Amino acid sequence: GEEGGEDEAEALARVVGELRALDWRALTPLGPTAYVTGDMFESEWTQADVVYVASLLFTPPMLERLAQQCSGLRAGAVVASLQPLTSPLLELRSQGFYKMSWHYAEVFVYVR
Repeated sequence: GEEGGEDEAEALARVVGELRALDWRALTPLGPTAYVTGDMFESEWTQADVVYVASLLFTPPMLERLAQQCSGLRAGAVVASLQPLTSPLLELRSQGFYKMSWHYAEVFVYVR
């Protein structure tokens, strides 16, 4: 990090703390919802209905691994990724640019 600023580990710890402090139920009118933060390659998330992956800086091997994990999702599950995924089990339903906190980013939305 910058001189006197947060390093990456400190910044991640701060963000995780902020996310855990939020009352997600108050923000989500859709019924029971679980928000999971952590290493997606070490977590079990195949029961998810909607998966958002901020994969902008993922390497090709990470994207391949992500696509493989998505094959375990139930039929009809939705996956939104900031990079395209390649899997015969994922159907690209939409693709477009959306405003993010840093600028616009392309989002690829798939259905399993």
